[in-house]
Amino acid sequence: MGLLDYMVEHIHMDTLPDGNALHISKNRNLRKTGLLTAVGIAMHNFPEGIAVRFSSLSSTYLGFSVAVVIAIHNIPEGVAVSIPIYCASVNRKKAFAYSFFAGPTEPLGAGIGYFFFSAS
Repeated sequence: MGLLDYMVEHIHMDTLPDGNALHISKNRNLRKTGLLTAVGIAMHNFPEGIAVRFSSLSSTYLGFSVAVVIAIHNIPEGVAVSIPIYCASVNRKKAFAYSFFAGPTEPLGAGIGYFFFSAS
């Protein structure tokens, strides 16, 4: 996350010349916030996929329970991504897309966890 924060464009509020540039800066900062949150949640979802996979190997009931709990807690994560993107772009499709693409790392984590950590 620190490397991504370093790589993503920064605008410092105290060096802007006028009020119009300040509005543009706020939109860029909101977009950056949404992007960093999406990447952070994508990284966070990877081990969650591993947890769901291995809890389901122990017990189908446990695996289903863990999957439901994680699905419920993914709702506020999606909101945390989509609101800054929507406020910056006023585009619902873009806000949905950013939130949606933070999620596929969870099944990816389940699949990779299966191949690397399963007994032969």
